[in-house]
Amino acid sequence: MSTNETTLRTERLCLRPLRMADRPALVETVFSDPLVMKGLFHDASEPHKRDDFARKWCDSLGIDGENAIWSDGGIGAFAVTDASGMFAPKDRPIGIVGFFGMAREAGKWSGELFYALGSAFHGKRVMSEAAAAAVAAFRALPDAGRLYAVYWAHLNPASGRTLRRIGFVDAGTTPLVEEFGRERVESLCGFERWRLSVTPPAEVGLAAREAAIKLGHIAAEGIGSREQALASILEATSHAPPGAVRAEDIGPAFDLGLHTPGLALLTLTADPT
Repeated sequence: MSTNETTLRTERLCLRPLRMADRPALVETVFSDPLVMKGLFHDASEPHKRDDFARKWCDSLGIDGENAIWSDGGIGAFAVTDASGMFAPKDRPIGIVGFFGMAREAGKWSGELFYALGSAFHGKRVMSEAAAAAVAAFRALPDAGRLYAVYWAHLNPASGRTLRRIGFVDAGTTPLVEEFGRERVESLCGFERWRLSVTPPAEVGLAAREAAIKLGHIAAEGIGSREQALASILEATSHAPPGAVRAEDIGPAFDLGLHTPGLALLTLTADPT
């Protein structure tokens, strides 16, 4: 497939294959934005980690990366850009949408739909438009198979609405460790502590409850405890105004995560018939 053949256009957007040159934009727009990263599954708490994640995405999912997914007939990832330049400079990525782990299963392509959008563009249905176009491109493959997606149900309900809007259906839950491995799940604890430490005081109460839910999900899989989670949250939010973050407020949030373990799992059959 050539770049021209794989560029997708919607009413407002242009989705072009990700390129190695998009790495700095991904670092800035996705990996350096705590509001974006809280819904993903990466510890982007340090600059070198952000750059490394962006490089890996471009290398494994980009059209000019080392992975041959595009030339083999599959689809990697698209850089989402504003076609009109109305809310962002043309050709500068404001987000990304694509397919992790795309591989052939029984002769058909399968994989995981993922996406991330800069927080400055949230609330405009940009990702619903972009994800729908990407899924349509996947469906158009002559050997398209099964797609799935996962998200934090209590932390990122907007993602669930986007997925259902474009045709995904609920398929239960999947364990964090099974999806990402224990080491990576453990790293999310450190990311949440960092995110809380850089959250503005006026917003830290909500961020602390979100962190408590996530740490509850993680504790449900045998990583950490309630006491450790609450102590780390209170320590990371010591810059907040007195009373802004209290154990009696974040405790129920932790329990919510603990008692609803796993990531929400949704699936889509490429052939709607």
